[in-house]
Amino acid sequence: MPGRRIYVALLLLLLSVNAAAFWYDSIAKAAAPYQLDYGEGIVLYQATKIGQLDEAYKTIDEYPFIVFHYPPLYHAATRLTGAFGASLLMAGRLVSMASGFLIQVIIGLLVFLSCPRKLKPGPRIAAAIFAGLSVSLLDAMRWTRFARVDMLALLLSFAGVALFAISSRRKVGQYLAFALLVAALFTKQTMLAAPLTCITVALIADWKRAARLCLFATVLGSTVLLGLAWATHGQVLKHLFLYNQNSFTLLRLLHGISDNFKTIVPLVALAATAAFSILVDALKTPRGKRLQRVRAWLEHSPYRRSITVCSILLFYAITVSLTYGKTGSNYNYFLEWNMISCALAGLVLYRALASWRALRFWSPGPVLLLLTPILFGLEGVPTSAVRLLPQLDRQSIAENAERLASHEAALKLVQETSGPVYSEDMLLLVEAGKEVPAEPSIVTELAGKGFWNENLLISMIDGHRFPLIIVEDLSNRQRFTTAVAGAITRAYAPTKKIGIYQVLEPRDQ
Repeated sequence: MPGRRIYVALLLLLLSVNAAAFWYDSIAKAAAPYQLDYGEGIVLYQATKIGQLDEAYKTIDEYPFIVFHYPPLYHAATRLTGAFGASLLMAGRLVSMASGFLIQVIIGLLVFLSCPRKLKPGPRIAAAIFAGLSVSLLDAMRWTRFARVDMLALLLSFAGVALFAISSRRKVGQYLAFALLVAALFTKQTMLAAPLTCITVALIADWKRAARLCLFATVLGSTVLLGLAWATHGQVLKHLFLYNQNSFTLLRLLHGISDNFKTIVPLVALAATAAFSILVDALKTPRGKRLQRVRAWLEHSPYRRSITVCSILLFYAITVSLTYGKTGSNYNYFLEWNMISCALAGLVLYRALASWRALRFWSPGPVLLLLTPILFGLEGVPTSAVRLLPQLDRQSIAENAERLASHEAALKLVQETSGPVYSEDMLLLVEAGKEVPAEPSIVTELAGKGFWNENLLISMIDGHRFPLIIVEDLSNRQRFTTAVAGAITRAYAPTKKIGIYQVLEPRDQ
């Protein structure tokens, strides 16, 4: 039908332009040799220690005072990638970008394999491409260019969910899916939404099979965790669970939800349409036969099974994202539920395209349903134009040049300094081959909660143990307690300013 072809061509053209612009911009920014995100430095420093687990997960009462706040899988993947010649920074970012790209592929494949195969393949292909490419329109996907653990964890999580959704009758596929979910947990320990989703769906379909899958995952995860605990003398448990605590504020959570939600309203509308369609169909079934019908969907209808799995995952992922209210969180907390919304949007788009002949285009429902994906694609066009023509953004060019110059000057200073350096930008220390004495944000939180004695660090500051201290903002109480900031002010004097960096050296005795 000409109308449908024109609509699909326009939609996919918009998404392709947006996706090309996003990846062009991401690759360009990821090539920057300086820190793009505060957390990159500490994660990469941890990666340098991953070969000696007992040194990585050690007591934080001994110098360096480092909390190894993630499981080791991402760090191992980064070191493995770096073995092929990339710098540690580039290796970490390559792992993240490759993971982000593969997530798009997996979401597209999930939609394609879930849609009915009896009809012409056109709507399936279009819906799958829409679902995969729409991920690059998410504002939170900027996280893909950072050397952080999240994208690899999400890749393993989505791979597990997708495999679980499409292998309802294949036992091997189900067990492999749970193995991937366990791997995601050993990349980032908060990846709970996906395993909870698969357990919930398995319980609805067949509680005996669910029990076997849970037992398998529990044994696998416990074996790995016990192995890590043995290798680290139990310290891994403290690092991952006891020391990994942050204060929580409701106001921060509300601001985060608002900032994220307003960028993806069209996508959320499509995802909600898919989720509510399943809920409405289930409620229409007589109460006594409701569970039986849902089980039949899960066993015999790949399309309904995938919508059910994705809808439950959406619920759990939104619940987990509410932890955004804690100090130190960032927009990456919304990535999981934003991404799964793309899969749901693709599934509901398939239904609209497959029913094109039956739609009454003068009624508001179909019109809104088909306009929403177009609006979502159009929303990213201005940003895509700037990304594809970066020379138009002269302010960013000037800022990047200044940032590069200040990074190179600060790095040279650190490299030429003999002895340990305490720096807010920890990537400088990693690239200079120095120890990171402490991660300012984490030790500030631990000191405030009484889990760590900050006098250990203060005594080093008072004793001028650091030839240099490099800060960006000493008044930032999320990274420097009043006591630590006071000690630095007493014992050190600012000697130079290098871009965003304030360099301090010991005062005369």
